[in-house]
Amino acid sequence: FEGDTPAEQGWKLFQNDGEVQEYDYTVQYHFDPASGFEGRALSYSFGPMRTADRTLVLNPHDKIGIATVEVAANQVDWGQVTRIDVALQNGGRNKVVALTRAAPSAKWKLRLDDPADRVISYAPSFVMKDRSVRPGVAGRTETTSVLIDDPFPDGLDLQLIPILDASRTRMAFVDFSYEDARLGYKRHERFKVTPADTDQTVRIGLPAGAAQIFDYKITIVPVSGTMQSTSVAGATETLIAIAD
Repeated sequence: FEGDTPAEQGWKLFQNDGEVQEYDYTVQYHFDPASGFEGRALSYSFGPMRTADRTLVLNPHDKIGIATVEVAANQVDWGQVTRIDVALQNGGRNKVVALTRAAPSAKWKLRLDDPADRVISYAPSFVMKDRSVRPGVAGRTETTSVLIDDPFPDGLDLQLIPILDASRTRMAFVDFSYEDARLGYKRHERFKVTPADTDQTVRIGLPAGAAQIFDYKITIVPVSGTMQSTSVAGATETLIAIAD
């Protein structure tokens, strides 16, 4: 049987009365090496096995597990994180996938020797903009999705909502400023939006117990004329409308 020719096939033979009604069979499964799946081998053999069933259903999932695990960045402050390296393990197989702002998800395709062994262990580490490396929270899961959060215990999730008319506005800038003197923590970020942009969610990672107050300035760059700026101090509302 092949993938494009899965039609039923039969084997006919004559038997005398009283002869054994059972038969032995061996099954081999051969996998496409270009499929992207990782496993112990490309070919698997099972048998001989004995049955009296006259209808033999061949299902590789009875013997071999097939899993596609997606690893994705969830709440991540890409202003501080350059790359996330996630070490994955299943049984004796190991793989490291890298997540970035440009490529925030990756897949690990597996053939499992034991279909029931679907436990995936994961351990993220974060390469920061200052080139330091911070460990993340490791875990185990049987689901096919692993979501990775940054190592910051608190944070602000800013929602930037552009309400801009392209006929009079080229772009806008949001200058974000944060300082918690008690913790000695400062952040300054600039975000660019255009009339064609949709809403953006921006994560600002913060230390544990950090204040949830920040300042920002919106600068509108018109098609012609003078730029206009609006400043807001002591903001706590994370929904920020950017209107011309």
